[in-house]
Amino acid sequence: MLAGQSYGAVVAQAIALRGYVTPGALVLFETVALRLLPVAGEAQAYEDAKAVFDDYISSFQGGDDRAFRRIIDFCFGSGAFDAMPESVLAYLLKETSHNIRDVQATFREEYSVEGLRNLRMPVVAVYGARSPEVTTKMAQAIAIYARKGSILCMQKANHALTTTHVDEVARIIGDLATNASQLALAADAPQAARP
Repeated sequence: MLAGQSYGAVVAQAIALRGYVTPGALVLFETVALRLLPVAGEAQAYEDAKAVFDDYISSFQGGDDRAFRRIIDFCFGSGAFDAMPESVLAYLLKETSHNIRDVQATFREEYSVEGLRNLRMPVVAVYGARSPEVTTKMAQAIAIYARKGSILCMQKANHALTTTHVDEVARIIGDLATNASQLALAADAPQAARP
């Protein structure tokens, strides 16, 4: 069982696609695998999202120490950055340079329909109902092209769903792990002889 959220979902998917490990199941919470969008025929959605991230990077590199505002407002809605507690803002601002490296790595990932179809394990793409539409499009691409892909929308959730909906996230992972284990056991069981 391999699970990840946001850039962690990109990393989890890359591990599976490259065959570093072959998990029994893969669950991707709020993936930011933006390079999936052109593969799924969503070139405009990709360009629109990329423009936001490019602006974020160039603003920070230009000296705007609060450039993270662009990503927070993009993911959580206009004004979300200003509504955050100071302790959270201080953490985000301190971690901006690390986040930018993650964003740049995200845009280096390559995807193909063939690669996604080669994922033989169940792949569940989870997104929040309150997330931007582009998040839904990435989840849909995974569900459509992965051989055993499926999509799950968490109601009243957004990009922070792994911290705001902990019980539901744990249930999704647990159910998927149980189902994957049962499938693996069934596949390994000796087949009854036919007359």
